[in-house]
Amino acid sequence: MTGLLTGIGPCRVTEDGQGTRINPYSWNTNAHLLFLDQPSNSGYSYGANVSTTADAARDVSEFLSKFYLKFPMYHASPLHVMGESYAAHYVPAVAKQIIADNSQQPRSGRVYVPLASIAVGNGLFDITTQFGHLPQMACNSTYPSQLTSDQCQQMDDAYELFKSVQKNHQLYPNSSTVTDTTRAAYNVLQPYQDAGGNPYDVRKKCIGGSLCDPYLDAVDTYADQLW
Repeated sequence: MTGLLTGIGPCRVTEDGQGTRINPYSWNTNAHLLFLDQPSNSGYSYGANVSTTADAARDVSEFLSKFYLKFPMYHASPLHVMGESYAAHYVPAVAKQIIADNSQQPRSGRVYVPLASIAVGNGLFDITTQFGHLPQMACNSTYPSQLTSDQCQQMDDAYELFKSVQKNHQLYPNSSTVTDTTRAAYNVLQPYQDAGGNPYDVRKKCIGGSLCDPYLDAVDTYADQLW
């Protein structure tokens, strides 16, 4: 929903969250756009619970085949699968599944999916490596340090603990260690956020709103009306 209503989608939400206005920078002036809430039960989607990236990829591949079956007029256009953040994991998985399913053509009732490329923006490829650079960005980047020396040390210490917890998860992967790892990862960023830092732009302070963007409060208001 963030990508749809704050990024490349055809509409932006009005400031009061009661309606929409045209987004002059939308990609749909030059391409057909299709936004998916996935895995199932995220966003407005519903269905069986999906617990792995591979399961979600199978769902998306099946959906796309049925989409082209229902709307064959779009089949002549190349398909580009895109996403951001954790899409660094699920976009490649979706592409892999599409390629595998296409290789089994023809299958009864299944339509070839014309995958042309994939793209990931601001991807979370490797959380252990990437989160290791958070203290440096906050305290020792090309911009002035955003934190005190004590706060910088807190981030360093939290990262060392995170690496230990992450290693334990890799040895014993289960829902409990996933929770522990997620909590430990966000603890690395916590001193920076407590100081009012904006995790999306080190040059700015967090001025409120979801994801430090007050506009997203209006998006929440609008989205709640659609539920």
